[in-house]
Amino acid sequence: MEIEGVAKYLVRNGKEILIEPTSEDWKSILLFFYSNCLGALLFQRDLIPFHVSGVLDPDGKVWLFAAPSQTGKSTTALKLKEKGFEIFTDDTALIYVREGKCWSIPSYPMIRAWKNTLDKQSVFQPEEATQIRSEIDKYGIFFHEHFQDIPREVKGIIFLEEEGQEIQIRKIGVMEALPLLGNNIYRGYWVEGMKKQIIQFEVLTSIIRYTNFWKAIRPKNQDSFNSFTDEIIDQILVKG
Repeated sequence: MEIEGVAKYLVRNGKEILIEPTSEDWKSILLFFYSNCLGALLFQRDLIPFHVSGVLDPDGKVWLFAAPSQTGKSTTALKLKEKGFEIFTDDTALIYVREGKCWSIPSYPMIRAWKNTLDKQSVFQPEEATQIRSEIDKYGIFFHEHFQDIPREVKGIIFLEEEGQEIQIRKIGVMEALPLLGNNIYRGYWVEGMKKQIIQFEVLTSIIRYTNFWKAIRPKNQDSFNSFTDEIIDQILVKG
């Protein structure tokens, strides 16, 4: 993989990453190392990363939020942190099944949030955020002091959507959850390119057997995250 004006990368056999910098912008060089390169490394190891954010409940179980970019995964996680739930991961995580339970391993401890998201939260101070790349209005905030890098049991996966004029939350079955989960594989187009279709099928079908799923819809083009997260707590996180 080559990122023009940043670096060239080679990920090999799930064991080795070579980087040839073409700039001195180490912030950008490491950004693509942590995202694309580590994602490719996982695929080469027959592991499937997912495009999710997540929080820990008081019992230490993980609730994951899956959604396309700019739908509100990071904002939802930040709002839940304001209400007492620690952040588990942001943007990506591994999800897998072991011994009849669904587990997740977080990505590196950084919240990646758009500027308008930072303006709506009170967890982190503005000076803690640094712009990820100069050409995009997205910022990174590290949370090393609260980071837990051990596998945690997944209590549920919540698919976020923006639609309509009111908040809607409902539990969904496996047939509805399966394609939604598949659509939230991190760099999903690599599955076919790397010939990981069988691995994908095995991972998806095992996950849907051992966890529960919800769909949480918030009004489109409305600033509703406070009430939205309150409803997620009341209708999902508390009831389990």
